[in-house]
Amino acid sequence: MPDAGDFRVDIGNEQADAIREQCAEYYSTMFHQAIQEIAEPLKNMSERLDYSNGEDKTVFRDTLVSNVVTAIDLLGVTSDPKFVKIKQELDHAFTGITPDALREDPYLRRTTKQAVDNAIASLDF
Repeated sequence: MPDAGDFRVDIGNEQADAIREQCAEYYSTMFHQAIQEIAEPLKNMSERLDYSNGEDKTVFRDTLVSNVVTAIDLLGVTSDPKFVKIKQELDHAFTGITPDALREDPYLRRTTKQAVDNAIASLDF
């Protein structure tokens, strides 16, 4: 029976360590890609809502809001306190938000944009 120090045992341990490292790297990469996919609709909304009363309004489709709501829902797949907090803040900010309301209400547009910008800054990507 081989014991510790036997090259056959060490090869198995080294391989197990390599597999653990590959798995950790893979899941880290996948997590960062998921955060990027969540951030994309947020960035899009921030750009689309970036105008004031005197400027020309940026046209946006109704899906601007639904895409962000979908991204907010995706934040719920993790129990990380940081992302739970971001999700809660966005859930609160998007309660009752409609595309038409964003088009017509400058205050709502400004506060929604601020909430989105805060979330983007908190994602740390």
